[in-house]
Amino acid sequence: MLTPFAVVNLYDNLHRRRMSMLKDGNEALRATHAALLQAQSHKDEFVAALGHELRTPMSAILGLNGVLRDHVANNPEQVDAVDHIRRSTQQLLGVVNNILDFSQLQAGKLRLQPDWMNPGSAVEEVLDEYRDKALNKSLQLQWHVSQGQELRVMLDRWRFKQVVANILDNAIRHSPEGGAVGLSMTLRDNILRLDVSDQGPGIDAQRQQQIFRQFENTDHGRRMASQGTGLGLSICQQLAELHGGRVGVHSVTGQGATFWVEWPVQVESALALLLNHSQAQATMVLDLLIVDDDNVNRMVTELQLRKAMPNAHVHSAASAQQAQAWLQAERCDVVLLDMYMPGMSGLELAHWVRESPLLQNGLVLIGLTASTHPDDWQRCIDAGMNGVLTKPLDVQRIVQTIHRYWPMKERGET
Repeated sequence: MLTPFAVVNLYDNLHRRRMSMLKDGNEALRATHAALLQAQSHKDEFVAALGHELRTPMSAILGLNGVLRDHVANNPEQVDAVDHIRRSTQQLLGVVNNILDFSQLQAGKLRLQPDWMNPGSAVEEVLDEYRDKALNKSLQLQWHVSQGQELRVMLDRWRFKQVVANILDNAIRHSPEGGAVGLSMTLRDNILRLDVSDQGPGIDAQRQQQIFRQFENTDHGRRMASQGTGLGLSICQQLAELHGGRVGVHSVTGQGATFWVEWPVQVESALALLLNHSQAQATMVLDLLIVDDDNVNRMVTELQLRKAMPNAHVHSAASAQQAQAWLQAERCDVVLLDMYMPGMSGLELAHWVRESPLLQNGLVLIGLTASTHPDDWQRCIDAGMNGVLTKPLDVQRIVQTIHRYWPMKERGET
């Protein structure tokens, strides 16, 4: 009779011991998981801070570059030197953007900002940026779009251009000197498709899926000589998938490669709307205030807007406190405010504006930030801003954003 009791007791002790070991193991796993989350958080904060510190001066360089180019427009040699500065800065900015975007994509934090855009003109803008790089290899860039320039689609313009740029850069890198790179865009059944073909060495069938992985390339032996960070195609795939699209490649070894991207899109026939939009931008009459503690960035933005919007009255403030005093004393329609400023931040200024009974409800607030972190963008919106623009600032995008939100005041919307 004692034997069964002894066996049961032994089994019970073993069970309790195993449960205790399992509990200790779970606690260790939870502690490890918490440590990993904390490390990831610190990494994200570091990458975001680093990106902000790099993008802010590059924003000033690109802005001043445009101003300088206008001043030396009659001297071809100086124009060429200024253009070299712009291209080198844009190349560095592209590397920084890829690193920041890859970090956010891996963390699942990158968010799209879709809006109506013209995909044909966006591709042409990317082509303009890469013509000199192609010329250095005596490459022809052959571009064909079947839908012309009469359509707008709902996509994130910045991310669309980023995908096009990464695939085009990849094609130029792998094409031999004196060859050609072909780009074509078609729209069928609300699927926008871009094909980019090169005359490079081609890709073996077994490697055609691997090249979309991070840090992958088609020729490991030539990586340091001809490749970039190894993130471009991986980022393209993830950005396309965020839009609900897909990417792929058709290639035969020794016969070049064709990379393609498809985006499902909402399409609007909008030639008349685009013309009206351009006319409205040129004739907008409004009072605009720029709030930025960085003297160079503030000066560049002011110069750009004075040129792009000659009928607007452009003013500036070096701090949120100066902006408060100006807003209480003067008329204003649109405020461009930097997110991070010493003393009172742009977020605090936005809260103050929205809570102030003295200010008109229709005042448009547009945030400016070098941060690409979606949480920062959301903080701007939560603070009461209508929209957010990322530095380096593109004057066309500034004007388009102002035009998008400022008519709300005339219509009595919020």
